[in-house]
Amino acid sequence: MLPLLALGPLLILNLYFYPGGTAEANFKLRDKFLRWVAKRHDILVPSLVADRRVETGEADTELIEGAEHSVVEAEGFDVLSEPAVTCPVCGQTLSLEEAPEHEHLRVDAGSV
Repeated sequence: MLPLLALGPLLILNLYFYPGGTAEANFKLRDKFLRWVAKRHDILVPSLVADRRVETGEADTELIEGAEHSVVEAEGFDVLSEPAVTCPVCGQTLSLEEAPEHEHLRVDAGSV
């Protein structure tokens, strides 16, 4: 009878500290051990360290330059007065009325 009296409060304490149960506690312990091993051997494991990011710096510079170039082309952050399409082949900016007739954007009836 005594083991049953101790079992109830222990189960409640277990669920209080680990709402996912004993399995959650074991997975947390395993992940802690695997992070320790990865840190010790200087290994980046994305599934264990989701919040870290390896930055090279080059990608950031290219991204910022590309964004600046887009803003300069659009002459600011304002929306263009007329919707436009840019041809991916020649780079020409076309209005929506001109786009279907452009040679690089034209779709043949037989190819669809």
